[in-house]
Amino acid sequence: MNIVLVVTGLPDSKTPARSVYNLNYAEELSKRGYKVDIIYLRSILPGRSVVRERKINDITVLELSFIFPFKYIKLQYFFSSIVLSLSLTSSKLREMIRKGDILHFINGSSAIYAKSLTFRRKKPYIIQYVGSDVNLNLKKHSCLKNYIKSVDKAKWITFNSKQLEIDFQKLIKVTTNSHVVYRGVKLDNFRYQFNPVNEEIELLFLGGFPNNSNLKGGFTLLEALKGLDPKLVDSDNKLNVLIGGPNSLQFKTYFGYKNININYIGAIPKEQVREHMEKSHVVVIPSLNEGLPNVLYESMATGNLVICSRVGGMPEFIEHNKTGMLFAANSPDQLEHLLEGIVRNNSLINDYAKRARSKIEHFDYSEFIRKYLNIYKEALK
Repeated sequence: MNIVLVVTGLPDSKTPARSVYNLNYAEELSKRGYKVDIIYLRSILPGRSVVRERKINDITVLELSFIFPFKYIKLQYFFSSIVLSLSLTSSKLREMIRKGDILHFINGSSAIYAKSLTFRRKKPYIIQYVGSDVNLNLKKHSCLKNYIKSVDKAKWITFNSKQLEIDFQKLIKVTTNSHVVYRGVKLDNFRYQFNPVNEEIELLFLGGFPNNSNLKGGFTLLEALKGLDPKLVDSDNKLNVLIGGPNSLQFKTYFGYKNININYIGAIPKEQVREHMEKSHVVVIPSLNEGLPNVLYESMATGNLVICSRVGGMPEFIEHNKTGMLFAANSPDQLEHLLEGIVRNNSLINDYAKRARSKIEHFDYSEFIRKYLNIYKEALK
């Protein structure tokens, strides 16, 4: 089976954690003996080639730069479709689509162009919605018609969480085959390794400040720590905070703390994520919008207490005061209260971490791969 993945994000040297699940998935399929190619849809930028081919191990990546960023042009999809039509004259792109048995569009932002990419050869395709594509893009009226067109022709629609499917169905009625497929985690790579808490509690946040915004809740966390700081004067435990992710190095001087130690590490490659998780006790995911992020699965697997906002599919895995803690998105006061509670009573960390690990053991990544391979076979019948 020749599988063509169509994506709008891949990790690179500047953003090593960006859409890393796309590359992980392609590599896993390749390891299992399947031929995998990637069509990487990108924004038009000065100096960027319209069509560029490169290799990642045995995987061919064909980069297509044709998308006009919405903030620069209101008729984004109209002009992007024109440039895409010109891109389809590329022999490399036509050959990749011709050889593909099935196209798998990861993220609805890529599936908007499914009809343009597949109609000439009428290739079967599926669409996987991951979170931000529904939470952010679909609510724009200009996107809605394009989503509807792509959904109508798809063989299968999949969602990363139940809540994502519910949110999608409110905007677009799915009449084709649909299924929720949880991504899960490679349990062999992220083993349970709880670190006993002595005097220092290690807290990890890897969302950063994409586009200097609060999308991943970075500013919510900093505000919560600001309120917590004076309360730790008489605490027996110290709080060490590690902040990583996009633009995190720019905020070293955003707040000053007397009783909380903060280190900023910037964006880190996927290989380092596990190392930091194995050393931490608490992982905070205070995002304003999410599907089901990798960091949630991985932190549950490695023996961390997860504190996350009540958004997207995260409450499907984190049951408050059982497998972790939940708080309302963009509520620094609630987050501050939860953090103070675990500093005062750190025995909660181990209790919740054990339950989280038990929960995540039912979601090994190999099951995710198996389900998608079955969906491909069904779509090809």
